[in-house]
Amino acid sequence: MLDLVKLLNEFSVCIFWCKISEIKDINVIQYNFTSNGLLTQSEYLEIQKYRLLLDKKRSLISRVLSRYCISEYSGLEPSKVNIYRTHGKKPRWDISKGELSRIPNHKHLIYSNTEEDMGTYLNFNMSHDEEVVVVAVSKYIVGIDIMKSCIPSRIINQVKESSTNLKDIEIKGREKLFSNLHNVFDKSEWKYIDKDVKKFMDLWTLKECFVKCIGAGLQIEPKRLHLEIKKSENNVSEAPVKKFDIYLDGLLQPCSIFNLNDIIDYSLSLCISSKSLVGKFGMIDDTDNLISKASPSNINISNVSE
Repeated sequence: MLDLVKLLNEFSVCIFWCKISEIKDINVIQYNFTSNGLLTQSEYLEIQKYRLLLDKKRSLISRVLSRYCISEYSGLEPSKVNIYRTHGKKPRWDISKGELSRIPNHKHLIYSNTEEDMGTYLNFNMSHDEEVVVVAVSKYIVGIDIMKSCIPSRIINQVKESSTNLKDIEIKGREKLFSNLHNVFDKSEWKYIDKDVKKFMDLWTLKECFVKCIGAGLQIEPKRLHLEIKKSENNVSEAPVKKFDIYLDGLLQPCSIFNLNDIIDYSLSLCISSKSLVGKFGMIDDTDNLISKASPSNINISNVSE
């Protein structure tokens, strides 16, 4: 059984990730998740607006996994967990200070008095790309972003119109990707990337996770951000965790920002609202556990939303 309270006493952040390829029949899964309270009726309707099946699966898992984590941490039934989004589109757990005593696990929940994080007891953020969905949960304000470490398929398809040679397609695809987003990085960042698509995605996700951490949405353009890798003997290119400094309009930001190499073929980055943190994270592949919660033996049909 998952003990998220214990895990977050051990780790600064717990990162849950799922492979959406395991979701076979999305209609049955959605019905079952709605039945056991992990998916609200309004969320179900939002998911139906997506045209592509892949997008439906990503949205479904990110929403369900977030509510599942909050439920496990707080002791609340999933149906009692309310999630809303700020003006910057950042998801938050909607709980007022007056309701604290009614939460089963309220004794370990610390109420934050900062205006930025008022009323959230547990912070979380989500991201997805291609076949993977990730949700980060922490006692700190957190932002997470993930991208597959390859040239996007839409660019590859464009390049294929003028070439059939695989090597040529790769080179032209990389050039097109870098050209399309040349204003995203400055000279020193491009020097770090050095024509490496993996490093490009690493820096891209680092900037994205910072913006998501502070809940700024589209208000901050990537070119206003500058990244510098922290100089240390453990911060080599092969390290599982690399720590960076991030600057906004030339000012060093008071946060901890990391790039992780835990999921093969993906760039995963994390930003936490504490400058003094050492990178100690819990990575949890929760695919099988989450899918099991959508099986008929784990649902109560009488709780289906009308």
